[in-house]
Amino acid sequence: MDYTVFDVETANERRDSICAIGIIRYENNKTVYEKEILINPETEFNYFNIKVHGITAADVEDAPTFPKIWDEIKMYFDQTILVAHNAKSMDLCALYRTLERYDLPPVNNQYICTFELAKDIFKGNEAVQSYRLDVLSNMYDIKLLNHHNALDDAKACFEILRKFETLYPAAVV
Repeated sequence: MDYTVFDVETANERRDSICAIGIIRYENNKTVYEKEILINPETEFNYFNIKVHGITAADVEDAPTFPKIWDEIKMYFDQTILVAHNAKSMDLCALYRTLERYDLPPVNNQYICTFELAKDIFKGNEAVQSYRLDVLSNMYDIKLLNHHNALDDAKACFEILRKFETLYPAAVV
């Protein structure tokens, strides 16, 4: 199965304020693209988000805006399966709202959410108390070097999906 795993970080509570994106493109059983990109969200940063991911307005002052990087990365989002952890409420939502904010054509993809997969796989298993990315990474001995770094989170999500494909193939359809 070919897919694009991604993770975003936002500058504030609004989902259309992407300030970083991590992308892993997986094709023909190998990673063909892997990159983290800082983005100038052209909006304010709030304290809470900075505390979570450590990205400040100064860090992205000279970074490209989303429309500029979208030209570079949209090929990895066109007509493919998108994979993210907590996809609907965070990463996909942020992508859709940011595309809308800049009047860019929407993407309409199938997606896999590793958070939702974990909920389905471990339903009723009292030993699994949380489906958070860091908890699942720890459970499978997956290195999550810098949680809330967009590329590191995308890598962890990718490795969790690979574990699920191996251990629970029927769940990953």
